[in-house]
Amino acid sequence: MKSWIPALVGIGIVLIFIGMVWGEYADKEDMDTVHTVTHLGIFLGGLGLVVGAMIDDGIDNYLRLAMIIGGALFMALMWM
Repeated sequence: MKSWIPALVGIGIVLIFIGMVWGEYADKEDMDTVHTVTHLGIFLGGLGLVVGAMIDDGIDNYLRLAMIIGGALFMALMWM
């Protein structure tokens, strides 16, 4: 597995966590920034999964399919 795939997904998950914790203690004025951080994390995590599955051909095909489906579901969270 390429080393940037888990790093990008990990950064995305950390940004989602930061956005969720920040959202609990934020004022009304900060909610736009909280949503931006959270959506950036969701986008980076989903992008890492989808692009990583398409590029890395050294992993099993079922795992690649699961990465693509998981990344698509991850990015679908932005519209909810």
